[in-house]
Amino acid sequence: MHLILHIFKKDVRRLWPGIAVVLSVQAWIAWLGVRDAPVDLPDFSLLLMVAWIFLIALAVLDDPLVGDRQFWITRPSRWPVLLGSKLLFAVAVAHGPSFLADVVILAVRGFHPWAWLGSLLTRQLVLAVGLTLPAIAMAASMQSLAHVTLSIIAIGGLTAVASSFLPLTPRWKGEMDTRVILFFVVLGAAAAVIVPLQYARRRTWQSHTIGVAAVVAAELVFSSLSPVFVGRVRAAVDPTHTAIAFHLRTLGLDRAFRPFAYGAYQSPGWVEVNVPLSVSGIPKGVGSRYGVQPVELIAPGNRQYTVNPSYVGPDWLILHIERPVYESLQDVKVNLKGAIIMILHRDGPTASMPVGANQSVPSAGRCSSAIVDLTRFFSGANVQALRNRLRTVNVSCESPAGFPLEPTARLRQAAETDGPGEPLQGSSNPWPVSLSPIERVSGSFRVPQDSAAPASAKIEIIPDIPRGWQVVNLDLRDIRLRDYSY
Repeated sequence: MHLILHIFKKDVRRLWPGIAVVLSVQAWIAWLGVRDAPVDLPDFSLLLMVAWIFLIALAVLDDPLVGDRQFWITRPSRWPVLLGSKLLFAVAVAHGPSFLADVVILAVRGFHPWAWLGSLLTRQLVLAVGLTLPAIAMAASMQSLAHVTLSIIAIGGLTAVASSFLPLTPRWKGEMDTRVILFFVVLGAAAAVIVPLQYARRRTWQSHTIGVAAVVAAELVFSSLSPVFVGRVRAAVDPTHTAIAFHLRTLGLDRAFRPFAYGAYQSPGWVEVNVPLSVSGIPKGVGSRYGVQPVELIAPGNRQYTVNPSYVGPDWLILHIERPVYESLQDVKVNLKGAIIMILHRDGPTASMPVGANQSVPSAGRCSSAIVDLTRFFSGANVQALRNRLRTVNVSCESPAGFPLEPTARLRQAAETDGPGEPLQGSSNPWPVSLSPIERVSGSFRVPQDSAAPASAKIEIIPDIPRGWQVVNLDLRDIRLRDYSY
C-alpha cells in the first residue's frame, strides 16, 4: 500500500495542472446543475469525460508498458502495485469528484442523497465500465499520448458514422439506453481483459487485436441491432409476466369508420389499409404503449413485401401500401407477420399543485410550474394579438430515477380542464452523455387571452409507471386487402 500511495503522489505532483483544470470543469458543471435551470448539459459533460480520458491516459503513460526500456520495471514492486496506483488516481480525479458533485446537486435540488445512494453508486460503476477502464486499457497498450489521441479521434469518428445507421428515432428512452449499455458492456469487457494482460504480461499486439475487435463489435452492436432485438433484451430484463396476443377483429357497426387520416399518404401512389385488431392478455386497469415496426406482407407464392405501419395499437393496424403492390394483391388472401414492442404501464397517483408551486410528486420527482409572458419583449398594437400565443404556463419535473415513460400534465382552471393532458418531453439527445444525476422533462400550456394570472388554476401531474416490456408476435392470416382499404 505504501508503494501504491508513493506512485499516486508522484502522478499527482506531475499532473496537478491537468487535475486543476478537470476539477474546475467538474465544479462548473456542478454549479450549473444546482441552479434553477435545465441540468442536462451534454456539451460540458462530454468535455469533462474527454478530459478524464486524457488525464488518466497521462497518468498511465507516465509509467509506460509498451517497449522494453521502462524505468518502473527496475523498482522492487509487482504489477498489481502499479495498476493499483493508476486505479487510485482514476478514483481520486474522476469518480470521487463526480460522486461528490452528484451528492451536492441532489441535496440542493431538494432530494435526499442517502435515499439515492444505490443509484449514485450504480452511476459510478457505469462510469468505470464505460470510461475509466477503457481509458486505462487504451493508454496501457499505446506508446504515447499521440497514439491515444489518434485512437480517440478514430473511435469518435467511427461512432459518428455508426450513429447515422441507427434505426428510426426510438419511441421510448429505454431502447436507446439499452443500446448504449450494450455498447459499453462490450468495451468494458474487452478493457477488463486488456488491462491485466498488459500489466501482467505486456502482450501489446494481442491487446491491440482485442481492442480493435471490441471497438468494431461495440459499434455494430450500437448501430446494427434491430429495435425488436433490443426490445427482447429489455423484455428479458423487465418482463411483463402476462401472455399478450393480437387477433383480427370482426368489423361491425364501425365498418365504415376511418380511424385516422394521414394526409402525407393520401396521394395516387398509396393506398391506406386499416386492419381492425383486438388484443388479449392485458390485465384490467393496465395501460399499454405500442412500438411501430415493419410488417411482412406475404402473398401467395411466398412473395414477401415489407410494409412500414403508420400506426399500431389495441384497435387498428394502419398500413400504407404502394398502389401497384396493392392492386396486384387486393383480391387475394395475404398474411401479415411482424413483431410489436409493447410496454405495459399503470397510472400513478394524480398530484395537483397550484401554478407557481414547486413540490414533490410521487413517482415523478419534484415538479414546478411558472407563468411565462413573452409579450414583454414586444411593443405596439401587435402585443394583444400575440398575447394568446406568447403567454404560457411552463411545467417541468425532475427526478434522479429518470423517466422511462414521460408523465402527463394537465392545466385545470376552476372546474374546467384545458385539454386531455400533454406528455412532458425530455431532451432528444441520441447519446445520453449528460453526467447530471437528475433528468428533467418539461412542457407548456397556452393561457387564454381573456384569462388573468390564473391564481385559481391547478397543474395536475399523472406519472406513468412501467409494468414491463414484451415483444408480441403478430400473425394475421387470410386477409383480403380490399376489405380494409380506403
